[in-house]
Amino acid sequence: MKKTFALILGCIGIITCYSQNPAWEFTKALRDGDTVRQKEILALWESAQEKSADYYIASFNYNLVKCMDGDMRHLDVNTLGLALDVIEKGIKEYPSRLDMRCGEISALYRFGLWNDFADRIIRSIDYAYVIDNKWIYPDQTADKDFFLNIVQQYQADLFNEIDEEIFAMEDSLNVIRIRKISETVLKYYPDNIEAMNNMAATYFMVNEYDKALEIFLQAEKLSPKDAVILLNIANIYTKQGNKEKAKLYYENIIKNCGKDAAAQANILLKEL
Repeated sequence: MKKTFALILGCIGIITCYSQNPAWEFTKALRDGDTVRQKEILALWESAQEKSADYYIASFNYNLVKCMDGDMRHLDVNTLGLALDVIEKGIKEYPSRLDMRCGEISALYRFGLWNDFADRIIRSIDYAYVIDNKWIYPDQTADKDFFLNIVQQYQADLFNEIDEEIFAMEDSLNVIRIRKISETVLKYYPDNIEAMNNMAATYFMVNEYDKALEIFLQAEKLSPKDAVILLNIANIYTKQGNKEKAKLYYENIIKNCGKDAAAQANILLKEL
């Protein structure tokens, strides 16, 4: 998967654009690639007694760009550490700023820092419950569904890092990380189908089919026409050699789910 920069620029949409505004000036310098001007603005900004969220975002972006030359061949670990340190301070000062959390998490993913990546996601899920998902995310309506969709995308990204054919130690650890994230989601939102599917998938990937099936069957009760859940159940029955039950599920999908799912189920049914 191609990993992109985790710059946080969303805050600029709510800032009046005039020349004395440091956030606007910094963003312009960042987009122009003018590192000298960026450094000047940050130096002036640092002298302020109370630092705004925009300051932390700007400093994070500055150090994040500075720490690498675009293709990670000359990664400056110390400067990356500065970027992560400053955004952690920003999050401590402004814990409800979801854009800051997403920027940090995306950077951790970008650099393959998987333990911290999973930890920050779990920490954000915990905090989301504390504030009842009343996030601040400039230019976005950041409610519970918005937040959980972001968490789901992060888990999808982590799944994409797993090589199922080779399945080395790091792949195994990523399976555990996904499971912990899913467990945290389900702690607060026990009916979340996506988290249930993710959790079950982690057991399926390590051949613990009974555990996976148990979770998928629970999810089916909550969403009986969810094609993904039904396909996964059918696939487990196929793996277990229970062709009769697998056939029932494939036929159910063909009858009750959308065209794409029905076409896939039809192919798998013929292969039984």
